[in-house]
Amino acid sequence: MKVEVLTQLNAKQIDKTFTYLVPSQFEDKIKVGIRVLVPFSKKEVEGIVLKIHNESIEYKCKNIIDVIDEEPILTSEMLSLGKYVSKKTMCTLISAYQAMLPKALKVGSRVNKKYDTYVSIINEDYKCTSFKQKEILDKLKNNKLLKKELTDISLSSYKTLLKNNVIKEELVEVYRFKPTEFEKTNKVSLTMEQKNAIKEIKLNEFKPYLLHGVTGSGKTEVYMNLIEKVLKENKQAIVLVPEISLTPQLTSRFKNRFSNVAILHSGLSAGEKYDE
Repeated sequence: MKVEVLTQLNAKQIDKTFTYLVPSQFEDKIKVGIRVLVPFSKKEVEGIVLKIHNESIEYKCKNIIDVIDEEPILTSEMLSLGKYVSKKTMCTLISAYQAMLPKALKVGSRVNKKYDTYVSIINEDYKCTSFKQKEILDKLKNNKLLKKELTDISLSSYKTLLKNNVIKEELVEVYRFKPTEFEKTNKVSLTMEQKNAIKEIKLNEFKPYLLHGVTGSGKTEVYMNLIEKVLKENKQAIVLVPEISLTPQLTSRFKNRFSNVAILHSGLSAGEKYDE
């Protein structure tokens, strides 16, 4: 398997893809739009996979070094848009793609992922040699636990069980931005004016609409009903808030109604933006 990789190097002379071989251990991980680490000249650089193929190559190719992402950072739509922007503005292709990505996902950038360590049993037939070992296994008998929950255990017994492959540690990535949990609420009954507004707005047309009403007249409820229609078509919606201080109250409204809500604003850290 071979891949065409666009490197992070932003120069007109190398504004093209380079062919690399994919070692067998990475074949299941490779996808178009994913970041990889590759050798380039005498250094290692990151790049984006733009094509996967098995075409014969006359020259010898180098292997990719590592796969960075589990899922693509660029969708097929974004990849097409980047090519259009590059041709239209005469910028390099990599700079067009970089402009689409948040800092944490830019090619060549790194963010500190947050992990929790979970502990679970992998050998249930193990014969304990001490009461402390049995105590640890009893706590893990029914389910895996956070390592930090096992604060009152014997450290030496824990290490012995770990060394003998009786228990295992597993790193699980943590979603660090945790707003208040909200209970789901039922939809409110719409007024005739709200129903007329929803009926008037054509979602299949590229056209702006102005929804005019005094504070408390139910404009947000109209937006939510429209968003529900969009989500049922397996699409997405973006809600822009004019002031960052309004984010918490709007978050509560939308979290009450929808489960898939991501929040982005300048007050988030690079790690929080990555999570979103």
